[in-house]
Amino acid sequence: MSHLIFGAVIGFVIGFFGGWVQAHQTVATECKKLGSFYVGNTVFDCKPRLVDQSDLQFHPQHNNEKGSEHG
Repeated sequence: MSHLIFGAVIGFVIGFFGGWVQAHQTVATECKKLGSFYVGNTVFDCKPRLVDQSDLQFHPQHNNEKGSEHG
């Protein structure tokens, strides 16, 4: 029984990360091909920009400010 539960947990983890990777690849592909992607009835426009090292670091206060700018 414990092997079944362990297998189910491992399957869930693999499926979760596989789906996460696939979703990111799909968004990236749609942005490159079409310049936008959609979720439900909403279309999001993609705007490429250069990334520097400061963009790759986590700044919780900075991220909250970005989110509040867009409403």
